[in-house]
Parts: sequence; structure tokens; C-alpha cells
Amino acid sequence: MRLFDHIDDLVDREYAVGSKRWLPLFRYSLAFKVCSAYGLRRREMTMLDLENFGPNPHVSGYGQFGAVQIRFAKGTAGLGPRRRTVLTVPEFDLVVDQLKSWTSGGMRQRFPTADRSSALWPSERGARMSLGSFGDAFAAARDAVGLP
Repeated sequence: MRLFDHIDDLVDREYAVGSKRWLPLFRYSLAFKVCSAYGLRRREMTMLDLENFGPNPHVSGYGQFGAVQIRFAKGTAGLGPRRRTVLTVPEFDLVVDQLKSWTSGGMRQRFPTADRSSALWPSERGARMSLGSFGDAFAAARDAVGLP
């Protein structure tokens, strides 16, 4: 939780001073929460597209974010990536609200490349964030809060 609190504090601070850095920080914050909520590996999280989310008929309150289809899950030797579906659990209601805000609240669309790709995490210059960018952001946040 310290990691998420730290990143959320950075987002709030940058937004309060009118810095444009708040939006990429929010993207990282949400991406790390999605990664944790759904138990994703970095590559799986990086490769998420808007179409990967869908409803869970047993929990209609989550809307389009009741489940996520992982297309690039870890595969077995020689067979390539597998697919798997992960259901949203009640402990992560906040992630669902933030995903709704990210996708339909216009935050994702603020990135100049968002209209060229269905990637959940567009970058400032390319169609999707790279694995290395997320890794670097996570390492910086982890180091800032003193986690191993």
C-alpha cells in the first residue's frame, strides 16, 4: 500500500501545481493497481487493450470491467503465450472506478497517440507504453518508498 500511496501523492502534488506530469503519473498509478488487482505480469499489463475488458454476468455493478482477458499470458515452452480470463474481485472496487474514469472520462484520450491504437496504456510518442518504461517507473517508486 505504501507504493500506491506514494504514487497517488505524486499525482496529487503534480496536479495541484498545474504540472502536466500528473497525467503520466496517474497512468503509472493505475497500471500498477491493475497489475496488482488482476495478478498480472508486466508484459501482460503492457499488452492490455481496451477490448480485453468485459462484463461479469455475476457482478453487473462492474460494468465493462468485470473481467479481463489476458492475451499474452506466460506460455509453455514451444507453444507461445496462452490466454486466460481473470475476474474482478470486490477488494478492488476502486480500480474499477479508476478504469472507468481512465477509459471513458477522457484521461486516456489526452495522450496524443490514444486515437491511433486501442492500447489501454498509450504513450506520449508511441501506440503503447513499453515494458521498460513501466519497469523504470515501478523501480523509481519502489526505491522512493524503500521497498526491496
